[in-house]
Amino acid sequence: MGTLLAIADKLDSIMSFFAVDLIPTGSNDPYALRRQAYGIVRMVAANHIGFDISALQKQVVAKLTQNDQLAGLDWEKNQTAVADFFRDRVGQFLSTGKIRHDILDAVQNAPTVDVEGMIAAAKILTAHQDDADFKPTMEALGRVLRIADKSPQNVAVDVSLFENSTEKSLHDAVSAVKAHFDAQPSEANYQALRGLTDVITDYFTETMIMADDERVRTNRLAELTGLANLIHQFGDITAVIVK
Repeated sequence: MGTLLAIADKLDSIMSFFAVDLIPTGSNDPYALRRQAYGIVRMVAANHIGFDISALQKQVVAKLTQNDQLAGLDWEKNQTAVADFFRDRVGQFLSTGKIRHDILDAVQNAPTVDVEGMIAAAKILTAHQDDADFKPTMEALGRVLRIADKSPQNVAVDVSLFENSTEKSLHDAVSAVKAHFDAQPSEANYQALRGLTDVITDYFTETMIMADDERVRTNRLAELTGLANLIHQFGDITAVIVK
Protein backbone atom coordinates (compact mmCIF):
# COMPACT_ATOMS: atom_id res chain seq x y z
CA MET A 1 0.00 0.00 0.00
CA GLY A 2 2.86 2.37 0.83
CA THR A 3 4.33 1.93 -2.65
CA LEU A 4 1.00 2.71 -4.31
CA LEU A 5 0.58 5.84 -2.20
CA ALA A 6 4.09 6.97 -3.09
CA ILE A 7 3.38 6.44 -6.79
CA ALA A 8 0.08 8.31 -6.52
CA ASP A 9 1.74 11.23 -4.74
CA LYS A 10 4.48 11.54 -7.35
CA LEU A 11 2.02 11.23 -10.24
CA ASP A 12 -0.17 13.92 -8.71
CA SER A 13 2.83 16.27 -8.54
CA ILE A 14 3.86 15.59 -12.14
CA MET A 15 0.37 16.02 -13.57
CA SER A 16 -0.22 19.18 -11.52
CA PHE A 17 2.96 20.89 -12.72
CA PHE A 18 2.34 19.88 -16.33
CA ALA A 19 -1.21 21.22 -16.06
CA VAL A 20 0.20 24.70 -15.39
CA ASP A 21 2.91 24.40 -18.05
CA LEU A 22 5.76 23.94 -15.56
CA ILE A 23 7.42 21.33 -17.75
CA PRO A 24 11.16 20.53 -17.40
CA THR A 25 13.22 21.73 -20.33
CA GLY A 26 16.89 21.05 -20.95
CA SER A 27 18.69 20.97 -17.63
CA ASN A 28 15.96 23.05 -16.01
CA ASP A 29 13.94 20.94 -13.55
CA PRO A 30 13.49 23.03 -10.36
CA TYR A 31 10.77 20.77 -8.98
CA ALA A 32 12.66 17.51 -9.58
CA LEU A 33 9.90 16.10 -11.75
CA ARG A 34 12.32 13.89 -13.67
CA ARG A 35 13.49 12.34 -10.40
CA GLN A 36 9.89 11.78 -9.31
CA ALA A 37 8.96 10.12 -12.61
CA TYR A 38 12.09 7.98 -12.50
CA GLY A 39 11.13 6.98 -8.97
CA ILE A 40 7.76 5.81 -10.26
CA VAL A 41 9.42 3.76 -12.99
CA ARG A 42 11.73 2.11 -10.46
CA MET A 43 8.84 1.24 -8.13
CA VAL A 44 6.75 -0.12 -10.99
CA ALA A 45 9.67 -2.28 -12.16
CA ALA A 46 10.51 -3.55 -8.67
CA ASN A 47 6.92 -4.42 -7.77
CA HIS A 48 5.57 -5.41 -11.22
CA ILE A 49 2.74 -2.91 -10.99
CA GLY A 50 0.61 -2.19 -14.03
CA PHE A 51 1.15 1.45 -14.95
CA ASP A 52 -0.35 2.57 -18.26
CA ILE A 53 0.13 6.33 -17.96
CA SER A 54 -2.21 7.11 -20.87
CA ALA A 55 -5.08 5.22 -19.23
CA LEU A 56 -4.24 6.51 -15.76
CA GLN A 57 -4.36 10.14 -16.85
CA LYS A 58 -7.88 9.68 -18.19
CA GLN A 59 -8.96 7.97 -14.98
CA VAL A 60 -7.46 10.72 -12.83
CA VAL A 61 -9.15 13.50 -14.83
CA ALA A 62 -12.48 11.65 -14.76
CA LYS A 63 -12.27 11.23 -10.98
CA LEU A 64 -11.29 14.86 -10.40
CA THR A 65 -14.15 16.00 -12.60
CA GLN A 66 -16.60 13.71 -10.82
CA ASN A 67 -15.55 15.06 -7.41
CA ASP A 68 -15.39 18.68 -8.61
CA GLN A 69 -11.70 18.89 -7.71
CA LEU A 70 -10.22 20.32 -10.93
CA ALA A 71 -9.01 23.41 -9.03
CA GLY A 72 -9.31 25.48 -12.18
CA LEU A 73 -6.54 23.53 -13.94
CA ASP A 74 -6.64 22.10 -17.45
CA TRP A 75 -5.54 18.57 -16.59
CA GLU A 76 -5.90 17.38 -20.18
CA LYS A 77 -3.78 20.05 -21.87
CA ASN A 78 -0.39 18.36 -21.64
CA GLN A 79 -1.34 14.70 -21.41
CA THR A 80 0.77 13.77 -24.42
CA ALA A 81 3.74 15.60 -22.89
CA VAL A 82 3.29 13.65 -19.65
CA ALA A 83 3.24 10.37 -21.55
CA ASP A 84 6.38 11.31 -23.48
CA PHE A 85 8.00 12.36 -20.19
CA PHE A 86 7.50 8.80 -18.91
CA ARG A 87 8.74 7.32 -22.20
CA ASP A 88 12.03 9.11 -21.59
CA ARG A 89 12.23 7.93 -17.99
CA VAL A 90 11.66 4.32 -19.06
CA GLY A 91 14.47 4.72 -21.59
CA GLN A 92 16.69 6.14 -18.85
CA PHE A 93 15.88 3.20 -16.58
CA LEU A 94 16.51 0.57 -19.26
CA SER A 95 19.74 2.21 -20.40
CA THR A 96 21.30 1.27 -17.07
CA GLY A 97 21.02 -2.39 -18.11
CA LYS A 98 22.39 -4.26 -21.10
CA ILE A 99 19.66 -3.22 -23.52
CA ARG A 100 20.61 -2.37 -27.12
CA HIS A 101 19.78 1.15 -28.25
CA ASP A 102 17.55 -0.10 -31.08
CA ILE A 103 15.51 -2.23 -28.69
CA LEU A 104 15.22 0.81 -26.43
CA ASP A 105 13.91 2.79 -29.40
CA ALA A 106 11.43 0.05 -30.22
CA VAL A 107 9.84 -0.19 -26.78
CA GLN A 108 9.90 3.57 -26.19
CA ASN A 109 7.89 4.06 -29.39
CA ALA A 110 5.07 1.74 -28.35
CA PRO A 111 1.64 3.29 -29.05
CA THR A 112 0.74 3.30 -25.36
CA VAL A 113 3.01 4.15 -22.44
CA ASP A 114 2.62 1.10 -20.23
CA VAL A 115 5.73 1.34 -18.06
CA GLU A 116 5.75 -2.27 -16.85
CA GLY A 117 4.92 -3.53 -20.34
CA MET A 118 7.73 -1.52 -21.95
CA ILE A 119 10.26 -2.86 -19.47
CA ALA A 120 9.06 -6.45 -19.93
CA ALA A 121 9.12 -6.11 -23.73
CA ALA A 122 12.70 -4.82 -23.70
CA LYS A 123 13.86 -7.72 -21.56
CA ILE A 124 12.11 -10.32 -23.72
CA LEU A 125 13.47 -8.92 -26.99
CA THR A 126 16.93 -8.76 -25.45
CA ALA A 127 16.69 -12.38 -24.32
CA HIS A 128 16.06 -13.44 -27.92
CA GLN A 129 18.30 -11.02 -29.83
CA ASP A 130 20.92 -13.71 -30.49
CA ASP A 131 18.46 -16.41 -31.56
CA ALA A 132 19.03 -17.83 -35.03
CA ASP A 133 15.49 -16.90 -36.05
CA PHE A 134 15.43 -13.41 -34.49
CA LYS A 135 16.17 -11.74 -37.84
CA PRO A 136 13.36 -13.39 -39.85
CA THR A 137 10.95 -12.91 -36.95
CA MET A 138 11.67 -9.18 -36.66
CA GLU A 139 11.56 -8.75 -40.44
CA ALA A 140 8.18 -10.46 -40.75
CA LEU A 141 6.62 -8.59 -37.83
CA GLY A 142 8.18 -5.32 -38.94
CA ARG A 143 6.77 -5.71 -42.43
CA VAL A 144 3.29 -6.03 -40.96
CA LEU A 145 3.75 -2.83 -38.96
CA ARG A 146 5.07 -0.80 -41.89
CA ILE A 147 1.86 -1.45 -43.80
CA ALA A 148 -0.70 -1.66 -41.02
CA ASP A 149 0.36 1.50 -39.21
CA LYS A 150 -0.80 3.49 -42.24
CA SER A 151 -4.13 1.68 -42.41
CA PRO A 152 -7.63 2.59 -41.17
CA GLN A 153 -8.52 1.25 -37.73
CA ASN A 154 -11.59 -0.60 -36.46
CA VAL A 155 -12.53 -2.26 -39.74
CA ALA A 156 -13.93 -5.79 -39.41
CA VAL A 157 -12.35 -8.54 -41.49
CA ASP A 158 -14.70 -10.19 -44.00
CA VAL A 159 -13.52 -13.75 -44.66
CA SER A 160 -15.74 -13.97 -47.74
CA LEU A 161 -13.39 -11.53 -49.47
CA PHE A 162 -10.34 -13.80 -49.16
CA GLU A 163 -8.95 -14.71 -52.57
CA ASN A 164 -6.20 -17.20 -51.72
CA SER A 165 -5.36 -19.80 -49.09
CA THR A 166 -2.65 -17.72 -47.41
CA GLU A 167 -5.24 -15.12 -46.41
CA LYS A 168 -7.26 -17.76 -44.59
CA SER A 169 -4.13 -19.29 -43.09
CA LEU A 170 -3.02 -15.94 -41.68
CA HIS A 171 -6.50 -15.14 -40.39
CA ASP A 172 -6.85 -18.51 -38.66
CA ALA A 173 -3.34 -18.31 -37.16
CA VAL A 174 -3.85 -14.77 -35.85
CA SER A 175 -7.26 -15.66 -34.42
CA ALA A 176 -5.68 -18.58 -32.55
CA VAL A 177 -2.96 -16.30 -31.16
CA LYS A 178 -5.49 -13.66 -30.07
CA ALA A 179 -7.46 -16.25 -28.12
CA HIS A 180 -4.53 -16.90 -25.78
CA PHE A 181 -2.61 -13.61 -25.91
CA ASP A 182 -1.60 -12.28 -22.48
CA ALA A 183 -2.52 -8.72 -21.57
CA GLN A 184 1.13 -7.88 -20.84
CA PRO A 185 4.26 -8.73 -22.85
CA SER A 186 5.27 -12.28 -21.99
CA GLU A 187 7.50 -15.05 -23.23
CA ALA A 188 4.38 -16.90 -24.39
CA ASN A 189 3.27 -13.87 -26.42
CA TYR A 190 6.69 -13.56 -28.04
CA GLN A 191 6.72 -17.23 -28.97
CA ALA A 192 3.20 -16.94 -30.39
CA LEU A 193 4.22 -14.05 -32.64
CA ARG A 194 7.45 -15.82 -33.56
CA GLY A 195 5.36 -18.79 -34.64
CA LEU A 196 3.59 -16.61 -37.22
CA THR A 197 6.80 -15.85 -39.15
CA ASP A 198 6.34 -18.43 -41.92
CA VAL A 199 2.61 -17.73 -42.25
CA ILE A 200 3.30 -14.00 -42.62
CA THR A 201 6.07 -14.63 -45.16
CA ASP A 202 3.79 -16.88 -47.24
CA TYR A 203 1.01 -14.31 -47.02
CA PHE A 204 3.12 -11.50 -48.42
CA THR A 205 4.51 -13.78 -51.14
CA GLU A 206 1.05 -14.72 -52.40
CA THR A 207 -1.01 -11.62 -51.58
CA MET A 208 -1.00 -8.17 -53.14
CA ILE A 209 -2.10 -5.97 -50.25
CA MET A 210 -2.94 -2.92 -52.35
CA ALA A 211 -5.41 -4.73 -54.59
CA ASP A 212 -7.34 -2.80 -57.22
CA ASP A 213 -10.65 -3.79 -55.64
CA GLU A 214 -11.15 -1.34 -52.77
CA ARG A 215 -13.11 -3.81 -50.65
CA VAL A 216 -10.41 -6.46 -50.97
CA ARG A 217 -7.68 -3.92 -50.25
CA THR A 218 -9.44 -2.59 -47.16
CA ASN A 219 -10.07 -6.12 -45.94
CA ARG A 220 -6.41 -7.06 -46.27
CA LEU A 221 -5.33 -3.93 -44.45
CA ALA A 222 -7.82 -4.70 -41.68
CA GLU A 223 -6.32 -8.19 -41.29
CA LEU A 224 -2.83 -6.77 -40.94
CA THR A 225 -4.05 -4.08 -38.52
CA GLY A 226 -5.44 -6.74 -36.21
CA LEU A 227 -2.09 -8.48 -36.16
CA ALA A 228 -0.23 -5.19 -35.73
CA ASN A 229 -2.21 -4.49 -32.57
CA LEU A 230 -0.69 -7.63 -31.07
CA ILE A 231 2.83 -6.87 -32.30
CA HIS A 232 2.68 -3.37 -30.84
CA GLN A 233 2.74 -4.89 -27.39
CA PHE A 234 6.48 -5.21 -28.01
CA GLY A 235 6.74 -1.66 -29.34
CA ASP A 236 7.74 -0.47 -32.78
CA ILE A 237 9.52 -3.59 -34.05
CA THR A 238 10.61 -1.71 -37.18
CA ALA A 239 13.21 0.06 -35.02
CA VAL A 240 14.98 -3.21 -34.20
CA ILE A 241 18.16 -3.58 -36.25
CA VAL A 242 18.82 -7.05 -37.64
CA LYS A 243 21.70 -8.14 -39.87
